[in-house]
Amino acid sequence: MLASVQSNTALVTFLRHIISLYFLNRNYCTVVYYDRNMVNSQQDCNNYCKFLLDIELALVHLDEKHAVMWITSAQAADGILESAIEQGCQSYIVATTDVMMFFETKLMLKETTLQRIRDKNFLLFVDGDFVNDDGLTIKEAMKYYPNLWFLMQSGYENLDFYTHDYSITNTTKLQLVQSYNLTDPYDEVTNGAIFYDKLVDLRGRSIPMAVVEYLPYCITTNVGANNGNADAYNTTAPKELFLEGLEGSLAVEFCRIHNCNILLWPHGPSDWGDIFSNGSGYGELYTIYTKETDLAFCCLYYNWYHHLLDGSHYMAKSTMFILVPGAKLLPTSLTVIYPFSSTVWLSIFIMMVLMTGVHHFITTINLTHLGRDEQPPPALKSIFDMISIYLDQGIFLNTFHSSYRVLICFILLSGVVISNSYASGLASVLTIPRYGKSLETIHDFTQTPYRWAAPADAWIFALLGAENRDIQIVVDRFDAVPDEDELHRRSLAGDYGIGIELLNGGSYTFGSYVSEDNVRSFDILKEVLYFAYTTVYAQRGWPMMEYFNKFLLEAIQFGFIIYWEKRTIRKYLSHRVQEALVEISVGHNEDEELSPLTTQHILGPMIILGIGLFCSLIMFLCELVMFSLSRFYQKVVGKKLKTTLTDIQK
Repeated sequence: MLASVQSNTALVTFLRHIISLYFLNRNYCTVVYYDRNMVNSQQDCNNYCKFLLDIELALVHLDEKHAVMWITSAQAADGILESAIEQGCQSYIVATTDVMMFFETKLMLKETTLQRIRDKNFLLFVDGDFVNDDGLTIKEAMKYYPNLWFLMQSGYENLDFYTHDYSITNTTKLQLVQSYNLTDPYDEVTNGAIFYDKLVDLRGRSIPMAVVEYLPYCITTNVGANNGNADAYNTTAPKELFLEGLEGSLAVEFCRIHNCNILLWPHGPSDWGDIFSNGSGYGELYTIYTKETDLAFCCLYYNWYHHLLDGSHYMAKSTMFILVPGAKLLPTSLTVIYPFSSTVWLSIFIMMVLMTGVHHFITTINLTHLGRDEQPPPALKSIFDMISIYLDQGIFLNTFHSSYRVLICFILLSGVVISNSYASGLASVLTIPRYGKSLETIHDFTQTPYRWAAPADAWIFALLGAENRDIQIVVDRFDAVPDEDELHRRSLAGDYGIGIELLNGGSYTFGSYVSEDNVRSFDILKEVLYFAYTTVYAQRGWPMMEYFNKFLLEAIQFGFIIYWEKRTIRKYLSHRVQEALVEISVGHNEDEELSPLTTQHILGPMIILGIGLFCSLIMFLCELVMFSLSRFYQKVVGKKLKTTLTDIQK
């Protein structure tokens, strides 16, 4: 129970009117935070105690029910206040002599709670000494909570409302906004003089933002003082940076609508940075963590540091592919075997062996059992007969029996089909270049010795810790090559892959390492490496996040995100390379065109002819040697036989 004192009926009515207007319909529940010594106090009730009593009566007599949590400034206040935040309380009525302790607790919980909804209104009862307070805690509170309204009672019937000018950064000065006499009507309460939304019009407040250079998301150009749309972070020259791109234009238009000024901290290309578990870090993301900037954007993924920072709604889908070395042009010396695959060649060979065996068997049976008991031809003749049929050559029939004729008929039919199929395939091979097997899946890529690279380690952040073996191999083979010229030189060797990104609008983004001189030497894997949705990161508790999310969804709904993406691509990226990537992605390459026959196309048959001539020559020489040896042997044997006969006659 509160100390028993006489309530101020006029103040109760006034507070009930304010709570109904600005607290009841704007949030789920309200927290009343007060000093512990106000309960069951045996001392005289001070102004804070009286205000708390009036608040209690005002809440009790509301026309509508409203959830209220009463929290005292005791040792367990941190846990209870955290519970209130997690349950969705967004407004606070504070009656404590130690307002700084309340702010310290609130700012600490802002960094740890899971609930990220923004606070609506704060009504704080203070005395006259607080109006001139200055310190780090109040600076932080006024930065994260724009709708701080301080109520000071001057006399029994007069109320003064103070607040800070949110358009001024790091201000702690409170300004008298409105004074009320409780005996007068409360019509002025509804005119927006108090509890108005300071975030709709920021009146030129500077918002520190960090960006990296990454097409087509963000591009920053120094255009000289008063020629740009953003201030540089460490200079006094106004508007000397021009920010554009998919996400850069989003930030510019957001500040144009809410009348804020962009204070830009440009980072180098691909300098997204990292935040380590010990609290250290570097790059764009670390400036948010250390509260040097309020906002960071440019192709940041939602799942990176959501536990440490606040993330906006999804902005655009980012899909990662690997540009892999293209299929190699097969040597023309093997032109004669290209019309059929290795499986078809194996099938033809097995079929010829079987047909040769059947042909020799039927010929032997027909001549020895069904004919005139003639000597069957050797097996070698059956082999050459089968080869002759498949080469469209005539043969001498061994017999005229019906079984033999039926066999030859079907062998001739299969030979015609296969020889014509081969001729058709050979015609296409002679006019269209023949390539080896292309890489289409991540598994295909892992079966090669190729490595791949991108300008930053951020390309594989989403893959770290993956359990899939193929993904693990891909991560192990990744090289971070910040120097785009070096990356371009590596790609020219034809044995190196490059990371490439498919944008939300269907276009590709790439650096100078992909150009007209090497783009046609690549293929794009048909399988996606991974995809993610980009977001904007802010300090935890950044008060503008709800407005930013609303503007972001409207920009997506009306197509501005796609428009800004296409505009930036047309301005900065090569249209020819873009067309080449689109053609490669669907399996078309401009090098695959009809070409006139040249000596290279008949190099394979000429090699076979040369091999045949060489083998014939060797066989001819072998036959000569064998014939000479045979004659020599016959002479020796004849001479010995003649000598033996002579000896016998004697």
